[in-house]
Amino acid sequence: PTTVVAASDEMAVVGAGERLLAVKAPIGAAPEILGEALVASPVEDLAVQGTTALVGMGFGGVCIVDFSDPERPRVSATWSMSGDIAAVALSGTTAYALDVERGEVWALDWAAAPGPRPLGVAAVGVFEWYRDDVNGTFALAVEGATVFVSNNEQDFWGDCQFGRITMIDFGDPSRPAAVDRETWESCAGLGRDIILVDDAVWVVGRAGTIAFEQSVDGLDFVREAPDMTGLRGDVRGSNVVLTSWGGIDESEVWSFEDPFAPVRRDGFGGGSSPADGAWVRESILTASRSGVIANYDAADVDQVDAVGTVAIDAFDVRLAAFDGVLGLTWSTDGLLRSWAVSNHGDLKLEGSVAVPDSTENQPVGIVVAQDTAVICGSNITVVNVSDPATPRVVGSLPLAVNHCVGGDEGRLIAADFEHIWVVDVSDPVRPVVAEPIASDD
Repeated sequence: PTTVVAASDEMAVVGAGERLLAVKAPIGAAPEILGEALVASPVEDLAVQGTTALVGMGFGGVCIVDFSDPERPRVSATWSMSGDIAAVALSGTTAYALDVERGEVWALDWAAAPGPRPLGVAAVGVFEWYRDDVNGTFALAVEGATVFVSNNEQDFWGDCQFGRITMIDFGDPSRPAAVDRETWESCAGLGRDIILVDDAVWVVGRAGTIAFEQSVDGLDFVREAPDMTGLRGDVRGSNVVLTSWGGIDESEVWSFEDPFAPVRRDGFGGGSSPADGAWVRESILTASRSGVIANYDAADVDQVDAVGTVAIDAFDVRLAAFDGVLGLTWSTDGLLRSWAVSNHGDLKLEGSVAVPDSTENQPVGIVVAQDTAVICGSNITVVNVSDPATPRVVGSLPLAVNHCVGGDEGRLIAADFEHIWVVDVSDPVRPVVAEPIASDD
């Protein structure tokens, strides 16, 4: 699953799949997991401000998680939309969410009651790789009311095509204005983060990092740094930690005392494949795609030392919360598992049941209503979970889908790449297609 890290001065929040972990990073000691919250969809990106976490959940929209009690974090508000929220940022009471499906940045009042309220939206252009046979990366960063969005695209074989960064003024969020847009032809900037240090805007990349100078008039290209590589970056004062997984497998600390001439101070974590990392005071916390959280002592940035790790279960599943007490997971081994979730975030396996014809397919989703769980994938499968110790399959419908969401009165919406269906599961033993809806997309 996607593994991302964001931190405040006191703790870090780690997102792995549908799990959000509050992690303490003691100086000179192994990281400690304090508590856990479950969210509705896999975590794509995180931003933390004080004890508030903003979570981007792809097609699940965004949610706000309150970590004021880190042993009992809770989802306090959600905002849903039909786009794909892949990057988020926070500035005061304004949240920013990047929809990569439509190429838009949304500004939200995250503190509004009863939930986040849209303030405005700015178009940044469709990301061609999203629908075409190319790959790409993207990043979102904010400084005050100025938002930066970058993306770099490459073809199927990995040959780079171009990079692009857009600068947007959200001073009046109801009427955001594009200030400037710059493009370049290079593999530099092929990462998932933008580093802001004074007037320098650095677009992180595994094949090099590229720098622009910002002013009220826009952006000016300054230089490319081919030796400064990474997928993610986090800033503390004048120091930046860069993390990358894959062929590099090493994190680095760079000093930005001169914002346009950074100096490498140390490298660490070789072979750990970190997917993301963040500063927590004088510590650096990293999380790998395999579910290992590592703590490093970075009081001396010229000698970063490993001090301890903790492993988490990184489920390759889709999960849905059930009455705020029970968790359901469906993994590629074909088993639906029910879990009891304690107030401290501990998980205890209650029971499991095999889902027919599901072992060869990736889990797509679980929709939960009262005592029934509907599993979407190669079939629509209905499971009775009234007794979490003995869940049982009670009905099925031969309909292969790649997305589903809950509806009203015993109905759900299911879709593949060409069709949308309304499925009636009010009789769990005999689910039926109530209404097919043709789709032009």
